[in-house]
Amino acid sequence: MTFPSSRSVALTLAGAGALWGASARPATAAPSPGKTLQSRTDGNLGLGVTLGQPTGLSGKYFLSPQFAVAGAFGWGYQYGGRVHADFAWHPGTAFDHDLVDVVPYVGVGAGLGLFHHQAHPWRRRHPEHDVWNHSHGAMFLRLPVLGAAAHWQDLPLDTFVEFAWAPGVIVGNHGPLFSGWAVDWAIGARWYF
Repeated sequence: MTFPSSRSVALTLAGAGALWGASARPATAAPSPGKTLQSRTDGNLGLGVTLGQPTGLSGKYFLSPQFAVAGAFGWGYQYGGRVHADFAWHPGTAFDHDLVDVVPYVGVGAGLGLFHHQAHPWRRRHPEHDVWNHSHGAMFLRLPVLGAAAHWQDLPLDTFVEFAWAPGVIVGNHGPLFSGWAVDWAIGARWYF
């Protein structure tokens, strides 16, 4: 199992802190289903961090209170680096309170990454590779993406948890290989501008 280096985690947290502090004007909470967008430029774009598979930077842009585009750039236990994007539908608010709205969502997405050699089934078939320093390109889907976000009302912040089945095609010098066993999971937070 490969984990991100302490330097990459520190850079990720420093970037998130810079984004957090960059908000010169007060923003509003993320839009919840049944509510309207604040405006085209305020409160619809969230930037933050995600921990899990992947660990890195996260973003989300609400097209409407029900539909959003989300993505992440980071590192995972199977990937040396990866990026993905999702289209998410928020069917309604599961819990509505003055403090927080809890909003479930479902979506589909796709991504690209570098798949670590030691994490895939080929490694036993050709031990001549240096398994700790060898990666292959990979394309993967994320379907379905299942999650829930807490849209905090007094802060322009959402916290979330999500899971996604992430089958992929790994491209290597032994030909493409379908890998259907990968699961993405993450917890995270985003500050809205």
